[in-house]
Amino acid sequence: METHTIKVTKYTDWTYRLSTNELVEDITKDIEIETIFKEIKVNCRGLPEVVWKINKRYEIGFPATVTIFYESGCDGVMTVILNGEPSNLLLEGDCESFTVEHLRAIEIECDGEIGDCIGLIEITFHLDQFINWLHASDIKSIICDHRGHQFDSPNDYPIHCHEIPQEYERETVDLTLPDWNTVTLQKVQLVKVGYVAITFLDGVHRIFTTSPVPIQLEDKVLLTAPEGTKITCEILDVDCSAIFVQSNSTDDVLSNKVKITITIYQCIMVDATLLVKVEGRVCKPRMDNAVKSICPPHKNK
Repeated sequence: METHTIKVTKYTDWTYRLSTNELVEDITKDIEIETIFKEIKVNCRGLPEVVWKINKRYEIGFPATVTIFYESGCDGVMTVILNGEPSNLLLEGDCESFTVEHLRAIEIECDGEIGDCIGLIEITFHLDQFINWLHASDIKSIICDHRGHQFDSPNDYPIHCHEIPQEYERETVDLTLPDWNTVTLQKVQLVKVGYVAITFLDGVHRIFTTSPVPIQLEDKVLLTAPEGTKITCEILDVDCSAIFVQSNSTDDVLSNKVKITITIYQCIMVDATLLVKVEGRVCKPRMDNAVKSICPPHKNK
């Protein structure tokens, strides 16, 4: 008999844990809408040119008032195209304002001989009306990555879980069980990091989606995790929900803050690598026996 050393993995603890955390976000800080005032310069007899287009996060557009001043150029008509549809015709020197409930894009087309048509455009956004849309919408929170890409399957969720390193070894706690036996456990600090986005829906239409909101959820668990063991944390499922927070006033008024509740179902394992000595013989594959023919030898007639 020979002595052999083999490497094995020993699990000292294995548990499933449900953790719930909450965070509050002010959505107005993510709505990057300010009054726009800019010069426009579009080639005569050219194709319609986009002079402004909303961010794709505002899928149905933004309520706004548009003012356009046709200063000079082309000696023809300036056509204002809103959301892909011709809206107003301006002659040189004209200045017009119009309100659009769902503004997504503005294009300018100039009719004339040569040169450019020149003017000014001002876009004033109606934030209060937009916030009212959000208050009346359905809210959905979705797990995403730092770019805002969304995931539907828990297996693809980009949430990472790991142990928070401690300055010294893990703190040890002695607990007395109901049968008066004592068990020694260690305090383990875990952190889950990832991103979540909040989407506001009006039926099938998406009103607005926030930028990715970073989440960092810390958790403390008691495990059999003595020195030399390793913690493995696997995210099995995540559930997210979001609601508007009531304002501090006595009236039944919603604030601009959203409370996000995140529930994470996780598997936590504690393991260590051990060297085990065993006695045994080395087993080698046997040689195949020659296969004898079951057919009689061929005889020539």
